[in-house]
Amino acid sequence: MRALTLSVLFLAAMLMARGALAQTWSHPYTFTSNPYAAAENTCAYPPQPLLIEGGAYYVYAPAVIYAVYNLYLPPPYQTTFHTRHVTLFPQYGAEDFSLWVCHYHNGNSVTDCVDGSDNGPAQSNSVTVPAQSGAWYVIVTGNIDNAYPMCGPYWLQEYY
Repeated sequence: MRALTLSVLFLAAMLMARGALAQTWSHPYTFTSNPYAAAENTCAYPPQPLLIEGGAYYVYAPAVIYAVYNLYLPPPYQTTFHTRHVTLFPQYGAEDFSLWVCHYHNGNSVTDCVDGSDNGPAQSNSVTVPAQSGAWYVIVTGNIDNAYPMCGPYWLQEYY
């Protein structure tokens, strides 16, 4: 019985640790396959302020961060970068997500955002990650109107 209890506590701790790491800039999720698909619930992450384009948009909600690393390699190891298409599907009718593609972040501020989508409650959002070198961040967060509900489950798909 004690081993079962410890196993359940260990599993719960691992699930909570996964959520705590995924929403940080230092440990974002990466697109590891083509196509890439993920199901998440942003309510599992703590709310955080996010200043988009130097404060043009302000969101205070849980956020999940994905990263695309297009690193330049010299010849003969050159790689071809691909334009990546990312679509987010909310799982319940009331959820309203924002989806952003930004090149730089500094603390809770993101800049050089090349694409964003906030289509309203129960609507899918689609963005494109450019085929340019460097790190690109895909950010899933609550809507830019800061209206309830600011979190919930979603399905994300990425392909090139």
